[in-house]
Amino acid sequence: MFRIVVFCDDRKLGNLLHALTGLARGTPEVTPVVNVEKRGKHLKQATNGSAVEMFADYIKKHKLTEVNSDIGRMFCQSIGRSPEGYNNLFQQSKKAGLLRKTGNTSNVRWVVRK
Repeated sequence: MFRIVVFCDDRKLGNLLHALTGLARGTPEVTPVVNVEKRGKHLKQATNGSAVEMFADYIKKHKLTEVNSDIGRMFCQSIGRSPEGYNNLFQQSKKAGLLRKTGNTSNVRWVVRK
């Protein structure tokens, strides 16, 4: 018996699982990969893997100057975390010097520092 680990594009996942039906024992384990970039023929880790580093990369790619709770929820869900954990992400980003909190309790915004 062998264990095979492969990466595939999300559009081709259905075809891959269909092709494995009857050949593989058990149900294949499907896990989304969020911190990867394709460089040539190889897959490389985009950041060091921490949520703050991935959030900094997200902010840079989308050219954001400020973020709010909706953006935080969407990002947390995209990396497989609970959407309600965005506040913890913002606090960690503040400690890392990435964000600065502005506004009052009813209208809080987070301004990007870097």
